[in-house]
This record gives sequence, structure tokens and C-alpha cells, in this order.
Amino acid sequence: MRTHVILSVLAALLLSACATTALAPVTDPGFTGFEADEAGLWKRAAEQEKALAESGFLYNDSELEEYLNAVARKLEPETVYRTIPFRVRVLKDPHLSAFCLADGAVYLHTGILASIANEAQLATVLGHEMTHAINRDAVRGFRDTNNKAAAFGSLVLLTGGLASVFAPMAGASIAGYSQDVEREADRQGFVLMDRAGYDVTQSVALFEEMKKEIEEEKVTESFFFGSHPKIVERIESYQELIAARKDPKQGGVTNADVFQAHVKKLVLENAQLDMQIGRYERAAGGLKRYVERYPGDARAYYLLGEANRQQGGDEHEKLAVENYQKALSLDAGHAGSHKMLGMIAYKTGDKAAAKEHLEKYLGLQPNAPDHAYIEGYIRACAQAGKQEATRP
Repeated sequence: MRTHVILSVLAALLLSACATTALAPVTDPGFTGFEADEAGLWKRAAEQEKALAESGFLYNDSELEEYLNAVARKLEPETVYRTIPFRVRVLKDPHLSAFCLADGAVYLHTGILASIANEAQLATVLGHEMTHAINRDAVRGFRDTNNKAAAFGSLVLLTGGLASVFAPMAGASIAGYSQDVEREADRQGFVLMDRAGYDVTQSVALFEEMKKEIEEEKVTESFFFGSHPKIVERIESYQELIAARKDPKQGGVTNADVFQAHVKKLVLENAQLDMQIGRYERAAGGLKRYVERYPGDARAYYLLGEANRQQGGDEHEKLAVENYQKALSLDAGHAGSHKMLGMIAYKTGDKAAAKEHLEKYLGLQPNAPDHAYIEGYIRACAQAGKQEATRP
């Protein structure tokens, strides 16, 4: 099977060696249909979609997905929809990335959605990615001699391992195309969001905020939207587009409240994904923004406490305690906060407070998987209390 796939890829590469990269966009009157090697890319895109659907990496939220697709439909010209029916899915990945396969399947990482402030910024990302499919950039890149080695390597990886799920997207679709191609995607995506009535100044605001996050948190990613040089290019590109706009008046739709309502749950889950890969500072940053917007969410303060605690050091531990206490002030029955306050109190020598919090934790979570472990700490606290009481 592996040999058959590799030979098929080699054949496709050889056949496309003399193929032109000057392809008419789907919106061009000269567009007459997709070509043979392009049909092959669509077939592989469908296989990649299937692999992603079966990988467990999809973030399943039907309401969010319906909303994202509705925004995409606002951007997409009707003539394009008949040829490329775009559909938007979300991947459980905290990195700043989004990409579009040749067949119009757009994937947004939870990381980029958690960093976006409003619907206009979402339209900026969607418009950019959708333009790559409209302009048939995937097949142009595939035909480009300079990209053949990368394309070959990615496609071979498709035959094995968990990395195979993402290998086909590990090239230009995530890392970015050439500067000229990306700037054209900026330009045409900008036109799409402008025609849809969005506030175009939000395009610059989006990438300025990403640049700030990348610099403050020292993010180093190979992904297109997580690369500092690429972000700087996007800022410059959109600034030029705004300056050259024929209608200089400001304003337009942002729909911040609508967008934030749809990603509320995702933001918390993405912070947990950041913590799972050790990006505690980045998780804390996202959670701080969240509690500023939703100050009554006990779970968010607990997670912020966890992100603080995991950063280590006395100052972060102090912040953690404050956030656990804030969580309990909002929900006295928040078991996780009782547990962590109990463990911190035990470590700092306040055995009475530790015993009180840990007992409350087990009272709220009698079937907790760490029940026996916590009981051991409670017994140690009780024994310490007895010893203290018997001292002369």
C-alpha cells in the first residue's frame, strides 16, 4: 500500500512538471473547470478531511460550526459557492493557525479562535484562507518546481503514524505561501470582508493583538499566523489596503458580542489545551482576558489559578491562591479550588486549613479518583493537629 501511494505521488509530480502555474481564479470569466492534477488534489483533500474527522482532533460544537459557516457564506460570492462549497471546521489545537484545503475545507484552530476578538476579525481570517482556494493556490504551489520536494515529503508522510493526519497540511497551507501569494490573499480577502459590511480596521487590530501576544509570551511557532515575521507582513499589508481604500470612512460591523458568545466555551477549553503542552503563561493570558469579560465564572478563575500555579514561584503561587479563593467566592462548592487550596496550605504548613479544604473537596467529590491519596493528607493533617495539641 505504501509503495503504491509513493509511486502514485511520483507519477503526479512528473505529470505536473510541465504544467502551468498561471491558473485563472474560480471567479475569472476564463475559468473553465478544474484540471486533472487539481482533481487529484481534491481527492486527497477529501481523504485528509476523513482522516481529521476520525483523528479525535475535531472540536465538536454544532452551534459554533453553524455560526462559522454562516460567516463564511456572508463572504463568499454566489458564483464561487456553486464551484467551491466552503465549510468551516475547528481543530483542538492551541496554536495560532488556520488553513484551507484545495476543495474548500477551512480549518480553524481553537488557538486562533481564542485570540480573535470579534466577527470582523474572524472574517479577516476566513476571507484570507478562502481566497487561497478561490485562486487555486494549492495546485499552483503543487506545480511550482520549488515546492515539489516539500509536497512529496508531506504526501509520503500521509502513509503512517499520527503525524500523518497533519502531514499534508504541514506545507504552505499552514506555514504560508510566497509573500506575493499571501499579499494577494490579503487583498482579495479584504475585498470580501469589505463587501460584506465588516469594519476593515479590525484586520489590523487582529494582527496587532497577535503580534503583542507573540512578543509578550515569546511564542515560537512554524504556523502561518503564529510566525512573527508573517504577522508583521500581514499588518503592513492590511494597513496599505486600508490606506488605499476608495471609501475612507470608518465603521462597519464587528459583532463582538455575537462572536464572543459563540466561542465562550472554546476559550476555556483552549486554555486547558495550552496547559496540557506546558504553555502556562499563554493560558494565563487567555484566561485573564476571559475573566475580564465574564467576571462571574468560577471555573475560569480556577483554571487561571491552575495556570498561575504551574508557572511556579512564590509570586505565581500567591496569584493562584487569590484565584482559587475568587472561584470559591463565586461558587462555594467548587471542588477543585478546595483541593488546590488544601494542597497549598499543607505545603506552607497550615495543616488546619489544609484539612478543612481537603475534607470539603472529598465531601463534594466522594468518588474522586484521588480519594485515597487525599485521605492520606487529611490523616497527616489530623496527626499534626494532635501533636500540636499535646505540646506543653
